[in-house]
Amino acid sequence: MRQLTNEIIRNVFQEEANRITRFFRAQKRRLRSWLIFIDLVFLLIIFLNLETIAPYLYFHRQVTINLIFFFWIIALVVIPIIWPYKRGDIFTENFKHGLDPRIWQYEGDWKVELSEDGKSVLTVTDSNLGGLALPCLSWTDYEIRFDMRILNKNAGWIIRASGLYDYVLQKIDQDEIVSFYRIIGALPEIGRMKHGQTIELDTWYSLIIFARGEWLSVYLMKEGKENLIFQDRALGDKPPLTIGIKEDIGKGFLSSSQQLVAPAFRTGSFGFRAYGDEKAQFRNITAYRL
Repeated sequence: MRQLTNEIIRNVFQEEANRITRFFRAQKRRLRSWLIFIDLVFLLIIFLNLETIAPYLYFHRQVTINLIFFFWIIALVVIPIIWPYKRGDIFTENFKHGLDPRIWQYEGDWKVELSEDGKSVLTVTDSNLGGLALPCLSWTDYEIRFDMRILNKNAGWIIRASGLYDYVLQKIDQDEIVSFYRIIGALPEIGRMKHGQTIELDTWYSLIIFARGEWLSVYLMKEGKENLIFQDRALGDKPPLTIGIKEDIGKGFLSSSQQLVAPAFRTGSFGFRAYGDEKAQFRNITAYRL
């Protein structure tokens, strides 16, 4: 039973229509690096001119105290704005140290390999239940950024997983994005749509995924541009789903239907999945709690 539309719902969030807002959202991550760089340059200038600066500071102690107090007040106001994240609000993974069982819970064939450029990548295949990042289980709204490439058929990612039996799954191939709910043992499809982008096998692409309230948004980065390829109310409360069941009774199959109550998917981590001979690779994973 499909619960989603077959097209992108646009103009929901401001950054979709405002290029400046999108630019500043991306630059917000870099402001911290710029702050550290400016501080290091400032300290280097002071060190190189210490013989000139030290006598001035000594003979103008009141001015020095006032400057310290001024910059201290500015720091209290500015730093929380440009450096808003605290410990536990950012998750990064580059797989340099392999798959840490304290960080990743997974089922199936997950392994870390070296790509052609010598960097560590996660390869996922034959993983029915998939896997998830344990440090982010209590997260609600978040942004995920990662690189992925499809080696066979499609690549899949998991959103708002409370465990390996309850999550929202999306799979992308060269033509479509297909969405599913993992509800205990069942995996009913809830929607599919054309993404309208050229995706080649064995080629790296960057994805940005937002889980915000009941909205799930997926952007594909190509040539430095964010392309919205999915946006719908895939999260939050949903009506029961009706799924078809076939039971082998020896002389044939008995068909029936069953209603499943979907979880609200309000809280949970993220991860990846590739089932059977589906195969994909992932790298450069960064997630921010919103």
